[in-house]
Amino acid sequence: MSVRTKVTLYIAVGLVAIGSVVFILGPVLFASIAYPLPKQFQGSMAKWTNEYCKGVATPNFLAALIYTESTWNVTAHSYAGAVGLTQFIPSTAVAVAQRLGVSPFTPSDLTSNPDLAIRFGAHYICGRIRDYGGNVRKGLIAYNGGGGAVLAYEAGSPIGGTVAYADKILTIEKAYDKIYGQWWKNYIDGANNNDFELKPKTDLSLVITVPILDFWRGLLSPSTINTDLEQDNSSSGVGSIWQFFLPGN
Repeated sequence: MSVRTKVTLYIAVGLVAIGSVVFILGPVLFASIAYPLPKQFQGSMAKWTNEYCKGVATPNFLAALIYTESTWNVTAHSYAGAVGLTQFIPSTAVAVAQRLGVSPFTPSDLTSNPDLAIRFGAHYICGRIRDYGGNVRKGLIAYNGGGGAVLAYEAGSPIGGTVAYADKILTIEKAYDKIYGQWWKNYIDGANNNDFELKPKTDLSLVITVPILDFWRGLLSPSTINTDLEQDNSSSGVGSIWQFFLPGN
């Protein structure tokens, strides 16, 4: 074997070894990039989960929901007309506005007022969870597919997309718990503490918490989970995270 061939072989083996380590440790190395928690929304999430979700869900759960719905894109629109961070279709948004006494209101307000979108999302999802006796998975299935999807799930004939949607959010919630911990304790009465700087935590337990293949699939390409049912929830996935590297984001 020539010297050149040996060198090439060593380099190839080295690159494979490095690539394998990066692949396996991806959730640790890139966790806060793959699962961002934008500062401008933290106060709202702390405030509205405290208002509507006590004993039901935490701000990390709401963060996982928003991330799955819109990847933090305030002006997100789905092909079915769902809008905003929490992706409400107009009819559902109007019903929630009436329930909360928000007037005047138009669905487009959810794209110009992220605090309102987060408020609606917290109220709606935590209400659905309570409707099903605190069963978070059923609440998520209802949020995504409506009561009919929950009945199908209970009957043993689940709609695959709704179950995958629920499981995805529950998995991402665990990632947020591992990366950021109980960050909302730094917010008093939901008010934004401008002096608080969230420092993500990473450790090897993330490799177990977040399936490696799912992590890389989500990091590098948009999610394909999308069911256009009662509450349309288009998941744009983490393929758009690269926008966070651009100036002004």
